[in-house]
Amino acid sequence: MAKKIEKTQLEMPLEELLLRDISKDPEYPTLFASLPIFLPTMHRKKYDTKDWDDNSEFTYKTPFGSVSRFGPGLNIFDEDTLIGLMHIARDKKLDGHPTKMPAQLTGDGSVVVHVGETSALELNRFLRRGVSEPELEATRASVSRLSKTTLQIYSSTTDVEGDTKFFDYVGQRNVKGKFLVQFRPEVVKLFEQYVVLDFDLRTALSDTGKAVHRFLCSINKNRFSIKLDDLATAISYSGRKTDFKNTLFGTKTKPSQLEMMQKKGFIVDYELQGTGRKIPYSLSVTLNRSAELPS
Repeated sequence: MAKKIEKTQLEMPLEELLLRDISKDPEYPTLFASLPIFLPTMHRKKYDTKDWDDNSEFTYKTPFGSVSRFGPGLNIFDEDTLIGLMHIARDKKLDGHPTKMPAQLTGDGSVVVHVGETSALELNRFLRRGVSEPELEATRASVSRLSKTTLQIYSSTTDVEGDTKFFDYVGQRNVKGKFLVQFRPEVVKLFEQYVVLDFDLRTALSDTGKAVHRFLCSINKNRFSIKLDDLATAISYSGRKTDFKNTLFGTKTKPSQLEMMQKKGFIVDYELQGTGRKIPYSLSVTLNRSAELPS
């Protein structure tokens, strides 16, 4: 956890209120939307990693390079927590020396961070989770996991490169206590390209549905086709192929996640193609791009 510094050190060369409106849908960096950092699984601990020598299992190729994840295994619950923090705990944009930030950083020159204060109670209310003490504890544990995660970014096209964390945080250890969240300069840079998540839709979906929805948000096309096996890989789905297909397209007893996306207007139409034998199953989908959204 980052070191907390004295109040007299908090004078910034520039302090600027962020132009955000928490009544709108959350913004999420396109890079995070496109990568399977957060897995649709209940068995999160199986994906813990501390091996810095060989982390190929958790290294994801991108059009500009690669991203590797180190630290606790993260699932969709953790992604919801991160989305919530990014939405309700980015109050101010601070530009100044790293050692003068609320959560002190190392280095020289000037950096830009986003900071805000929140609590597990505020997060759970926004995320539509319960507010019992165990549920608040689960959210605080999720915040802790996220703060311990390290991302190793290698880029050939951007100036975001090297090791970074999502954020630092400082504050009370009381389950209902407030804590300050400070998003790292590298993460702030990633917000230059973001997607807007339909939060009502995301809340209604299953974990697998959320992962597919988030991935589709990163696709900059109206019409998109992908083999189901490739889609499962793209979201790090580890269950049975049959279960994945049934989750997406539904059964007599299970609602179709794609149909829910269509009813909410995110998808115009979708189609299952192939036989599953000689011709692999694939999803062909038309996305609703009528609204002009940031890329």
